[in-house]
Amino acid sequence: MGLLLPWLVLAFIHAALFARLTRSQLLEAMHHGYVRTARAKGLGSRRAHLKYTARGAAGPLAQLLGPEVRALLGGAFMTETVFGLGGIGKLAVDGVNGNDLPTVIGTVL
Repeated sequence: MGLLLPWLVLAFIHAALFARLTRSQLLEAMHHGYVRTARAKGLGSRRAHLKYTARGAAGPLAQLLGPEVRALLGGAFMTETVFGLGGIGKLAVDGVNGNDLPTVIGTVL
């Protein structure tokens, strides 16, 4: 129960962005020709959307994943410091404070 609040702090910001982008990409992919063709050939609506629209919407989501991981790591530094938790964020902050370059490089990678 003690990890619920820090998890919520980190997750809500990123979850809203991913939900909004996923919805817009799925709506855009639904109108592509290959989805209409699959539906016209007799593929069920649910199967066509799961197979073709999800695959079409995955590209922009994968592109957003890189910057979001960076932001999540930066948020972990702040969240672990505020809540007094030990984790990768605290390890990185301790590495910076102690001039321990291998630790900082390892936590960032």
